[in-house]
Amino acid sequence: MDFLKFGKVVLLASSVAWLAGCNTTGGDSASSVGDADVSATTGVATDGIDGSVDAQTQALLDKKVFLFGFDDSKILPEDYPALDAHAAKLASDSNKTIIIQGHTDERGTREYNLALGERRAKAVKRYLVLKGVAPEQVETISYGEEQPVALGHDDQSWQQNRRAVIVSNGAY
Repeated sequence: MDFLKFGKVVLLASSVAWLAGCNTTGGDSASSVGDADVSATTGVATDGIDGSVDAQTQALLDKKVFLFGFDDSKILPEDYPALDAHAAKLASDSNKTIIIQGHTDERGTREYNLALGERRAKAVKRYLVLKGVAPEQVETISYGEEQPVALGHDDQSWQQNRRAVIVSNGAY
């Protein structure tokens, strides 16, 4: 196939992502976590000796889709509690691993959307790492616009497609 062509696309996407990180207009910060207090710790509450989590923590862990604004990779403040729960769960067991998938809506070029999806996935990873998760526990991948969850061509559909998704590898 066009392995060389694919390599060029990957190189272009990573260059766009790198350049976006150099922006000085006050957009995304280098950490892409907003003004969160990343030094705060959030434990995972357990019900019993077997290590099962309480209902509130489980509800936070069940949230695995995190939405983003248009052309943005900043984590929304309302997502911090769920991400804190995921971080505590991962940090408590170094054998657990996850994949964070970055997605975009259909607007923009394929290359740009791959880079934006990558920035979104990496923003979530960066947040988790700042909360104590080992970097090797988290893999990121960008699908850009290729895997929409909403097929419409309107604001509501586009909003649902601008997301990062946590996918666990095995029991989580």
